[in-house]
Amino acid sequence: MKKHIGALVAILALVGCQSTSEKQTENASTNSSKIMELMNQASLLNTLVGNVSSQLPVTTEQAAGGVTSLLSYAQNALPSSQSSELTSMLGGVNLSSLGQTASSSDQVSSSFSALGLDSSMIGQFLPIIIQVLQSQGASSSLLSGLGGLFS
Repeated sequence: MKKHIGALVAILALVGCQSTSEKQTENASTNSSKIMELMNQASLLNTLVGNVSSQLPVTTEQAAGGVTSLLSYAQNALPSSQSSELTSMLGGVNLSSLGQTASSSDQVSSSFSALGLDSSMIGQFLPIIIQVLQSQGASSSLLSGLGGLFS
């Protein structure tokens, strides 16, 4: 579990800092400490990263980056009731407050490319995310909303 937390912190810092400016590097460092605090509350993220990395031919870092990119997009794109449910399931973690904002499917695709993943992998990540959320008691409304984001 600590391996997943460390990998997620590292990938979120990298994804959140797409340029090399010092200010963004400082922001990434601040975000990393926030992420570490929140990760202890968000065991669902660890479960998602673990399931994706064990079921797909991706590294833990790629799984963490892909999962957070998809969930960030979902938090921004889903209707407020579904977004609130997702945020609640994540232990109150709002990824956009940590600088992990993906507000379009194009940004998710770009994140996947930056991780060395083809955007077609989005279609392989989503069913795993949906399966885990379903096992954790997500509503059918949230599950169908997630399924419709890339269809």
